[in-house]
Amino acid sequence: MNKFICFKHSYQFLFTSLAWLSFCYSSLVFSQNTAPELVEKIVASQMGTGFSVSKNGYILTANHVVQDADFIIVFASGELKGLRAKLIKTDKSLDLALIHVNKITKPIALINWKSVPNGLEIFALGYPNPSMQGRELKITSGLVNSLEGLPNKVGLFQFSAPIQHGNSGGPVIGPDLGVIGLVNGKLDSKSNPKVAETLQNVNFAIRSNELDKFLKEANIQFISQDLDLNKAKKSHEIFSETQASIYTIVAARNPNAKNKPQPSSDFLDLFNRLSSNQKPKLNGAFKIGFDKLLELGAEQILLKTESINIEKGTSHIRSFDFIISLNSPKKHNEKSYLSTINSAKFNCIDSAFMMVRQEFKDSTFGTGVTLESVKRKADVPDVFQKLRSPVLNDYFYSHLCRYVANVDLFSDFRRSE
Repeated sequence: MNKFICFKHSYQFLFTSLAWLSFCYSSLVFSQNTAPELVEKIVASQMGTGFSVSKNGYILTANHVVQDADFIIVFASGELKGLRAKLIKTDKSLDLALIHVNKITKPIALINWKSVPNGLEIFALGYPNPSMQGRELKITSGLVNSLEGLPNKVGLFQFSAPIQHGNSGGPVIGPDLGVIGLVNGKLDSKSNPKVAETLQNVNFAIRSNELDKFLKEANIQFISQDLDLNKAKKSHEIFSETQASIYTIVAARNPNAKNKPQPSSDFLDLFNRLSSNQKPKLNGAFKIGFDKLLELGAEQILLKTESINIEKGTSHIRSFDFIISLNSPKKHNEKSYLSTINSAKFNCIDSAFMMVRQEFKDSTFGTGVTLESVKRKADVPDVFQKLRSPVLNDYFYSHLCRYVANVDLFSDFRRSE
């Protein structure tokens, strides 16, 4: 079965949720009363795209981009100063969110869904992978492939314009400058190694009639019109005429906030299956920051998101710490171990891995006596290799490259002030 990759965690969205980046920065943002507010320490969580639907500051985006954020910051195209946004309304089942900024905005009209034909030429606009692809607004073109989406997901349609991480919440625009949908996700064979065929541009968006209903429920005035192919524009005209209406949306978290991070559902599921003597060990690992879990057969991989850093002098090498915990012991130099605490590097361009340090433990989840420590010699050239497990390779890529790219972007914002 193909895996639906959406820009949220519930069905493997392109942005998995819950991994807050451990990079603090100072950024001058503007609150709702327009008074400057210096937010000293903010941790970037998710980044996506949004677009204005009214003249008075209302912006649509995807719910998973902004959920659980302490702050939502909106950057207009080409701007280095962000505006604080207020969350107005969400719909988790549709994955929609409405936010508001205290400024005049240029709205984009919604197209009456009944007037949208199959095969319509469309354009996806957004801010994908900003630290790797740049902060400029991007545009791709394609077709409406199907007016239907997925059998178990109401309100979607399929389109072929290429989308990447960061397009989530962006508009799918018809040739007459009207929005026919909001980018939601895609099918991706890479995330499921059992899929033999390579899937290309199997993308999904939320239909404009669902956006229409959502905005009416929020009592927001917006422009709605039928598709008019007599007003069709060329791609460069669509880009230039909608650019001012499309924003980078940043969900951010204050690490000094009183709310303690909560374990995710997969953590709780594993915890409930453990024996009484194993539960404190998993809990201890979580408390010291190993907050992301992947169960891989008889092994558990615990990633420490606050350890993720960009290697100096690079934009694509990440250093990080993680634990491998085993259900049954393995041997290292004739000694039985049940877990290792590891430091490693990951190359985001080649999607390749290099171990730097391993500490072998005689108990699970990084606890117990240290049996041996092995460290890579400093004078040995770096050699990155693909991991034997494509699932683990993709897991590291998702959590290391997609999130830390946001950190890189924010560091540029800070230096520009």
